[in-house]
Amino acid sequence: LITYPMPERSNRYCHPNKVLSCFVIVVMIANSVFNAFFFYQPKKYVQDYEGLSWWDIHTVSEMEPLRAKLVDNGYDIGYCTHWFGNVLTEVSNGKLEIVSLNVNEEGIQYRPWLTEKRLVHVVPEKPFLIVHRTEVPFLETTDIYSHCRLLVEEVDYFAYELDDPMVMYNLLHSKK
Repeated sequence: LITYPMPERSNRYCHPNKVLSCFVIVVMIANSVFNAFFFYQPKKYVQDYEGLSWWDIHTVSEMEPLRAKLVDNGYDIGYCTHWFGNVLTEVSNGKLEIVSLNVNEEGIQYRPWLTEKRLVHVVPEKPFLIVHRTEVPFLETTDIYSHCRLLVEEVDYFAYELDDPMVMYNLLHSKK
């Protein structure tokens, strides 16, 4: 149809090539306008937050009290595994920033996956540390544990305040 030769008597303005081209252009312009309104002004288009889909669907609701406590008490940068950090960053709307860690039998290691590089070089005023209940025995074997004060103990996680902000900073920079 597109390569079909145009008869001499037909209307050149209704040729299938031109109609198809115009249609594609109109769709692209409509998509651009929609994206401009939706992405640059998302508050006009209210969406309900339904939580994160994760292997434990209750994690968001379980971490909401912790999020409230951390934000209300002036915490802003903390350390934890990616999964808890991802949830906290999402439900706090970015107010809590997380440096991802691995806590295991080898101790505590920095995990650069999905961590902003600038956070590794920041010494937070009130740092916090969150570990899964299965990671607590590993945390207890590290030097950092002596600087931890328990903030919240839940079924799946323990949240600690670090009394010395430089402890975690030094650990992150000692293994580079």
